[in-house]
Amino acid sequence: MNKKLIPIVLIFLSVFYVFAGDIGITLDSLYAGSYSGSWADPYFSQEVALWGNTMFSDSWGISAEASYKYTTSRDVFVELNELLIMGNLDFGSSYLKINAGRTSFSEFSGKVFAHKGDGLYTEWGSGIFGISAFATYTGLLQLPSSSIVMSNSDYYDVTNNDNPIWGPFASPRLVEGLAVKLNEFAARQSLVISGLFQQDLRADSNLHEGTRVNTQYAGIGISGPLNPKATLSYSLYGYGNMGQYGNNTIIAFMGGGNITLLMPEILGSSISLEGVYSSGDKDSVAVYEGNTTGYDTAFLPVSKTYPGFVYTPALINIFYVGSYITIKPFSGSEIKTLDNIMLMLRPVGIFRSTTGAISSGTLKSSNNGLYLGTEVDMSIIARLLSDLGLSISGGMFMPSGVFEDNSIQTLITASLSITL
Repeated sequence: MNKKLIPIVLIFLSVFYVFAGDIGITLDSLYAGSYSGSWADPYFSQEVALWGNTMFSDSWGISAEASYKYTTSRDVFVELNELLIMGNLDFGSSYLKINAGRTSFSEFSGKVFAHKGDGLYTEWGSGIFGISAFATYTGLLQLPSSSIVMSNSDYYDVTNNDNPIWGPFASPRLVEGLAVKLNEFAARQSLVISGLFQQDLRADSNLHEGTRVNTQYAGIGISGPLNPKATLSYSLYGYGNMGQYGNNTIIAFMGGGNITLLMPEILGSSISLEGVYSSGDKDSVAVYEGNTTGYDTAFLPVSKTYPGFVYTPALINIFYVGSYITIKPFSGSEIKTLDNIMLMLRPVGIFRSTTGAISSGTLKSSNNGLYLGTEVDMSIIARLLSDLGLSISGGMFMPSGVFEDNSIQTLITASLSITL
């Protein structure tokens, strides 16, 4: 370990030892192997995280976590995962929640922005009505901890770094969110209206063959049960996207939804159907800042979510439909370890929304097909003990003929988590 980090770690340990009401260590190991015509070099990571939390009063507390991580691509990676002051104030007929510091922030769908950052979150509620707001800065995160790629400069930073012991830092974005909620206002249905804004704070000297990309989003979502016992439920959501980079104007949209059937009497099983559509731009020669004619109509999320486990294009010019099937094969067993085992199967069909560019895979220039391929994923998740978890996941992506290389792609991962 770098000697400069030793005092920081010692101070962190000392503060936790004196003040933490609950303290522990989590060990996470991950192994991944991938195959596409031939086996790639395996990937391995080992993370050791020290965490703790305490309450100063009935209303205020603090939570923190720091970790050291080794991977096959980076020998040393030290990160402050969380440092959060938490406040929960009860006024009888209403409440106020305040979180300040480094933590995870998200808009309601999780498709546009769900990311760690440094900032402030507040939420006030009274009866069925609630309002929440947050502001967070992502530029103090280390680059490997970020999934924000919105511009040519972001892409340059991701592909050109020398993996120092600390940093380089992530895309410097200021993200603000505002949401108004009506909880179970009619027939147990809930409605949320949301606004999201992000600004690129990169200095002129850090722009690489591109411009600053600033975007705004307006969203609406509705969700709730479809039967009295709430075993059948749904959610629908959509976002309009506007923005600017250089002389180009972004006008785009994204929408999606899911319907879920819970069948606890049948081995604790459930079935969920999901569909997501993000608009594309047929005049785009590249995903980032690639529009050549008129408005840029490709939806541009702030952070990344992916349609598949193996094939992981950003939600830009992508349309997918899939299902989740979960089952607990030993549900009801008197042996708790067996009762906690869950199997998950997920088939998904992946398309591009237009004949424009996508973020992953090289397309044939002569093929205008929209169907990209089908993926089938399966996972086994087991909580062997209260402080010991194991998961094994595998997936197979079968590309269509629109790709230059349409070899079947396979990914297998195994992870083990121990809490002390």
